[in-house]
Amino acid sequence: MKIAMDIGGANIKIFDGNEYKQYYFPLWKKKNKFMSFLWQLTEKTDLNADMYAITMTAELCDCFKDRREGVTFILNGLKEILHSNRIFVLSNDTNFKLLDLDDAMKFPYSVASANFVATARYISKFEKNALIIDIGSTTADIIPIKDGKILAHTTDFERLKNGELIYTGVLRTNLISISNKVKFKGKNLKISAEYFANTGDVYRVLGEISENEWTTETADGKGKSIIECMRRIARTVCCDVSEGEIYETSERKSKISKADVTQIAKYFRDEQIKTINRAVERLEKKYRIKNRLIIGAGKFLYDDLNASLKYEDLSAVKALYFLTMDLQI
Repeated sequence: MKIAMDIGGANIKIFDGNEYKQYYFPLWKKKNKFMSFLWQLTEKTDLNADMYAITMTAELCDCFKDRREGVTFILNGLKEILHSNRIFVLSNDTNFKLLDLDDAMKFPYSVASANFVATARYISKFEKNALIIDIGSTTADIIPIKDGKILAHTTDFERLKNGELIYTGVLRTNLISISNKVKFKGKNLKISAEYFANTGDVYRVLGEISENEWTTETADGKGKSIIECMRRIARTVCCDVSEGEIYETSERKSKISKADVTQIAKYFRDEQIKTINRAVERLEKKYRIKNRLIIGAGKFLYDDLNASLKYEDLSAVKALYFLTMDLQI
């Protein structure tokens, strides 16, 4: 039996070939609870296997001084919990390489932020030319495949520079990082620079995700009902939501309607789609690729991005599992 694990900064994902599980764990806030959380996982999930394939992005969390420390911390934790000498870690080499634990510890930067490689390598088995658009809770990976070769750069820094990694996602992104203004009743209105709301609020208000699909926390730590999301979005323009009768003029000037909030949400949605689409178009033009494939938590944006849902159920951890089945290890 094999198990694949993707250790993200916000979510830990596990796949054993049959069952996919995802657990929210904000490592940057709970580093000192990582081991106890892993122990809890062993109680919730059967992690007994003959071989483990690991990938990660959590090493970038700012609870670590650098990625070397992050990779080492994560792998030491897994080593202690899994009690196995058959733990392999995905390299960010796009030719798809799995390093044993000792080599991964020795060369930590070679396994940092490598999960996109699994997705790209798996799809490249079936698609000779494609642009993979993988929109997650926090980021969007845009991965070009040309003539069966993965053309993406290998580090986050290089992918940022080349427009292959866009720091925008459908759950955790602070709205001001999408736009510092909104179009409100025909005027450009600057928004607050506070962290009052995120994209999860936008897509809840617009009915595109459910409470269960919002797997991360809210900006204020409160609930994920529509009205709570509206309150957070209204706060970005320093207002409250009008939820009943208004008796005072000063109160009226500090409140906006639910319809107004919905319009603000639509504005941020449109701006985020424009950001992703511009990046996709640049890579399409650069590599002359027209086959858009979308996966990830943001796959519901497929129509807006003119992308196919052909691999809609695929994720990095599933791709990693399927690829290991081809290896004799």
